[in-house]
Order: sequence, then C-alpha cells, then structure tokens
Amino acid sequence: MSLAPEYIPLSTKGKRKLNGQPVAKPSSIAATGTVSSGSIPSGSTTTTTTTTVGTPQDDGNNDNWPQSLKDFVTNCFENVLEGRRKDLENHLRQIIHNAQGKGQLNEIDWDERKLPTACGSLPNPKSKKLASDEAVHTVKRQRLNTSQSAAVNSVAGSSALSGMSSMANALPQTKSIMRDIDLTPEEMYRREQRARRFEQPTRMSTGSPPLSRHSSPFDDGPNVAIVVGTCQDLEKPYFRLTSEPDPAAVRPLPVLEKTYDLLKEKWFQQENYTYICEQFKSLRQDLTVQHIQNAFTVKVYETHARIALEKGDLGEYNQCQTNLKHLYEKGIKGNRKEFIGYRLLYYIFSQDQKEMRYLLEELTTSIKKNKCVQHALRVRSALAIGNYHAFFQLYLTAPMMSGYLMDQFVDRVRMDALKTLCKAFSTGLSCSFICEELGFESMDDLSIFLRNHRIKHLAKKDAQGFRLDTKQALPILMESSRQYQKIDLKGQL
Repeated sequence: MSLAPEYIPLSTKGKRKLNGQPVAKPSSIAATGTVSSGSIPSGSTTTTTTTTVGTPQDDGNNDNWPQSLKDFVTNCFENVLEGRRKDLENHLRQIIHNAQGKGQLNEIDWDERKLPTACGSLPNPKSKKLASDEAVHTVKRQRLNTSQSAAVNSVAGSSALSGMSSMANALPQTKSIMRDIDLTPEEMYRREQRARRFEQPTRMSTGSPPLSRHSSPFDDGPNVAIVVGTCQDLEKPYFRLTSEPDPAAVRPLPVLEKTYDLLKEKWFQQENYTYICEQFKSLRQDLTVQHIQNAFTVKVYETHARIALEKGDLGEYNQCQTNLKHLYEKGIKGNRKEFIGYRLLYYIFSQDQKEMRYLLEELTTSIKKNKCVQHALRVRSALAIGNYHAFFQLYLTAPMMSGYLMDQFVDRVRMDALKTLCKAFSTGLSCSFICEELGFESMDDLSIFLRNHRIKHLAKKDAQGFRLDTKQALPILMESSRQYQKIDLKGQL
C-alpha cells in the first residue's frame, strides 16, 4: 500500500490562478461556423449559421482573431458529429480561452492543429502536413503497383496465379483498411499463400511444442520410436539433446536404479548439489527418452524435487513438480497429496491466482485431510485476510518440506507485516516484539533483515532495549518493498 499525496480537485481549492492572478471562469467565445453548400442536397437553400463563442476579454468580438483561427473554428463546425455540437462549443471555448490567456493566439499554427474529438478522427483540412503525407503515400502506392506488375510478369506461367487473377479481375478494385493497399490480383494471391501457412502447422525436429496446462511432457507424438539403452555407466554427464538419442549413450532401467541408489548415498555423504543436480537431470533424461513411466520414475522426480527445495533451486523444483503432476494424473502411485500441498505454496509464492483456482477446484475431501495440504490452505487463508500473526506461526510449524517453499516468500510477507506495524505504532516499536511477531529465529536474523532494507540505523537502544523508529522507517520500507513486486519464476514450464 503506497503513501500517495492526497489528490484535491481544483474546484475545492478556489479559482485556478494564472501567473499568480485569478482567472475568471470561461464564458462565451464568438466563432462563426459556415455550412458549405456541398453538404446540402440540390434544390435546398444554402444557409450560414453563426455560433457565438467569445471570451470576456473580447466581449464576443472576434475581429482580433487570426484568419487561421477563424478557419479552424469554421472547419470544426462543418465537421462536427451529430449530437456533439454542444461538446464542440465547450471544447473550443476552453482552447481559445487558454491560448488567449497565455498570449499565444497568434503564435499557434491553427492550420496544423488537430480537430477536437467532437469532430471524430477527421484531420484538419487546412493541414499542409496532411497533403504532404498523402503525396508520399501516392508515390509509394505507384511504386508498389509497379513492383507487383513486375512480379506478375515473372510468374505468368503459374496456373494458380492465373486462376487467382481471373477471379480477382471479376471483382471491383477496392482499398484495404490497412495502409491503403490496393487489392490487386497479385496482392490477393499473396494473402492466400500467407493464410495457407497456418492451416497445417509444422513442428521442428529438434524443438518441442509449448506445454499447455493439460499437456504432458511424456506424451508420445506420432511415429515416435522408443529407445532402449545399452550403456552400463552408473554416472554420466548431462547434455541437452539436439538430435535423436544414441542407444549406446542411454542407460537401461536396471542401471538407472543402481544410479539412483548411488546418488542418494553420495548426497548424504557429500551434499555436492552441483554434481547431484547434473546427475539427476541425466537420469531423468534417460527415463524420458525410453518412455519409462512407473513408480521408479515418480520416485526419481520426487527425490530431485526435495533436494532442489532444500537448496532453494526453484527452477529445478518447478520442472520436477510439473512432471510429477502429469505422472500422478496417469495413475502412477507416489506422494501425490504431499506435493499438492507444495504446489499450493508455490502458487502463493508466484501469485498465480489462475492456477491456484484450478487446483482448489480439484481438491477432494480426502486430499484436504493431508497435513501438507491443510497447512498450505491455512497459509493461503492467513494471507488473504492479512493475519500475519497466524502466518508466522504456520511458518514456524511447517510440516515436511513446506518450510523450504515458504522461505521463498517469507521476506515479502515480513515486509508487508512490518509496514502494517509501522503504521499502527507510529511512536516506535520494540525490536524484541518485531522479532517474535515476524518469525525470526534470533535478533541477529532481525538485524540482517533491517540492514538489508536500510533501516538498521533507526533501531536505537533505550532503557528497555532496542526500539525501532517506525515513523522514519515507514517511507524507507515503502520504497524498499518495490523489490518484491517482480517475481522470478525460474524453470517455469
């Protein structure tokens, strides 16, 4: 919530001033609008209408107006839309009043000024720029027609073009709305060819189509050959595939099971995340190219997701949870309810309300009884009503891996909570109270948070301990909170 200066309309602050002097409310301006005979049916009498629109300074006398202004007003009344005449009069009064008040009545180029909105989108008929642009467009159209004629002559033997030409010749020549392009037979043929490109979209051999919300990265395309690996190496570096996989470089399922056990053992002993992440990605790739989708596949993705969460790698975690979602939908057993709870927390982090609604609609009574799902739903409710005290209690008691996900957005919630506290306690607030309410494990953690947001110097020590000057801290927190407006969705599929 930003502290914007209060907006006060000018009408509540007295008369508007110009150069320190009050300016009277515009009254009437005198202008003459002439209806041309060209717009009157034959046999009718041509009439001239005069509308009085003057300023207090000239008392309705427009003799001191430049001729360009008189022509501008006349063109306005000649082109006014039906039912908008009153709006036009008010607009002209304001335009001329402002110009006269600033002494710019003779300085403004009225021939180049756009007509008011009451005249629609019509250009000023007196504009020299309009005439110049029209001449340029005419030359461009002539060049276009010349190049099109040359192109037609070069492919005169084409049966498709000749057929299109004969059909287009039977139609009247019209103008396209976009850029006034002539709908010649050649142009119609080109448009048909462009339209055909979208009738049968092609897929690149080395690329992959984007995944929709209901598509699966494991879906088999047409005529996809299943690779059976022959490699016996337990450890293998990960390389992104740019061609068909070589069976000699792919490990079969029995070898992958041994690799999984080896990686778990090495993770517990060394905790080298860079190495473990690369090996798991290589393991997942071998499962994918062989179309292996079973309980072992789910176990691999769940383990990699947990390791990525522990190290704060949301990119790899999101890829794992997306693939797990599709594996669960195929009926393969796993810790589905646990990871639904994690997915709820991930949507809270990413503020993806659309996917959150989809997921909430799919929750059954059985799923809602899971402790991870219950915890995530309580977190969502606490944030929805601004109950920060309940949120931080849930943060400190998060089950299983939920706390690692909440770590990704807890500072954002702490910022919102601290701003609320600063507004409520304008005379200052005890740092020990802030530490307890915002779920910090120690005063050192609170000190780091205050330093990162440039308000540590506002925590002064008194007889009762350290106390934060909330009045001075609030504007700094408002500025610092902008860093949380952008969310980095790493690994989003």
